[in-house]
Amino acid sequence: MPQPDLTQMELEELSRLFGAAGSTSPDAQRYAAEFTRRQTVAQINAAEAQVRAASAAEETAKYTRTNARYLLWSVVVLAVSGLGTFAVSIVNILLTTTAISD
Repeated sequence: MPQPDLTQMELEELSRLFGAAGSTSPDAQRYAAEFTRRQTVAQINAAEAQVRAASAAEETAKYTRTNARYLLWSVVVLAVSGLGTFAVSIVNILLTTTAISD
């Protein structure tokens, strides 16, 4: 009787065969090995996903720092502009009051 291809088998079917095989049979060892292989593949995929997520987090942090700098400089420019407007207003008030008193 040909051996079924365990790599193509659904997990539920593999579990059923593993449970029915008995713990000491050669088939049980094959089923256990296939379970272990699938777990290893899943762990490798999860580790790769974590590496991609960490890389994305680093990129996000980099862009966040850059945007924070731009925001800081825009606030500085806005403050300087406000001070300039304030200074011009003071000069205008002084000139206006001086012209009125003459």
